Amino acid sequence: MGEMIKLGGLWINQDKNGNEYFSGNFGFGGKINIFKNTYKTKDNDPDYTMSISAKQSKQDSKQDSNQDVSDNSDIPF
Repeated sequence: MGEMIKLGGLWINQDKNGNEYFSGNFGFGGKINIFKNTYKTKDNDPDYTMSISAKQSKQDSKQDSNQDVSDNSDIPF
């Protein structure tokens, strides 16, 4: 094994069904999630799956929560 490079840390979380998964944030603005592969049917299927997404900034979160919600009270259905 060559020189190891630390990318970040992972935390254990639980989804709404009680399944544990790992999540972490990385310096390049990415968020990673690692889930146990519940669809594994063969020995050569992966034990875990990994996904990465852009981490939502605090500014983006504020904009999302401050957006106007239309009043639909005049819709007859």
